[in-house]
Amino acid sequence: MFIELNGWEVDMRFSAAHFIPSHDKCSRLHGHDYGIRIRVYGEKEGAFIIDFLELRKHVIDVIGTLDHRVLVPEMDSISTHRVEGDQVVVEYQGKRFSFFKPDVFFVPSESTSSESLAAFIGRNVLEKISESRNITRIELSVDEGPGMGAWVEIPF
Repeated sequence: MFIELNGWEVDMRFSAAHFIPSHDKCSRLHGHDYGIRIRVYGEKEGAFIIDFLELRKHVIDVIGTLDHRVLVPEMDSISTHRVEGDQVVVEYQGKRFSFFKPDVFFVPSESTSSESLAAFIGRNVLEKISESRNITRIELSVDEGPGMGAWVEIPF
């Protein structure tokens, strides 16, 4: 049994700018309006697997840290970043960007692709619901637009 929330319909969305240095077109700084879809698998404990509103709140708490930020991959092998005062300087392939530090979110990953964001968000949502022993796994998608997303499956 599973429950599902579709972020396009229940307002689990965020907007962010990012870049993927290893990709020709996506190496340019650009942005998306992302939507989150999530499935939580398990057995009912009382009336629910997990309350819809509780799950939605946890997802929104996690994606709120990414919303309206520039996403910078902490472990990318092509780009470099450093903090200079209140600025984050990012360099790769002859490009140099300087962003106001509060506008940046460092993603603890090698990329800011939908696949990497799904893994990051999924792990953080799972951490928030880890007390629920009736849950067996979650599946989470980060969509770069309706119909285009990357799913991750995380066993509980």
